[in-house]
Amino acid sequence: DNPDAMGTSLDMLRRAAATLLRLAEHAANRALIRRHERRLLSLVMSQILDQKVAHELADVLFHC
Repeated sequence: DNPDAMGTSLDMLRRAAATLLRLAEHAANRALIRRHERRLLSLVMSQILDQKVAHELADVLFHC
């Protein structure tokens, strides 16, 4: 839970995760997001990422 280690604020991480989730909900965007599946999975598994952000990114992976 150290957003400074991620290089940005916690609020910005949460907004980015929420945006990705909204994009993943539309079928047309899923192929684009699927190209970055490994990166998203690495972030979800990261020990320094906020749990709420990790949960939203896991939801992104679920939709894809």
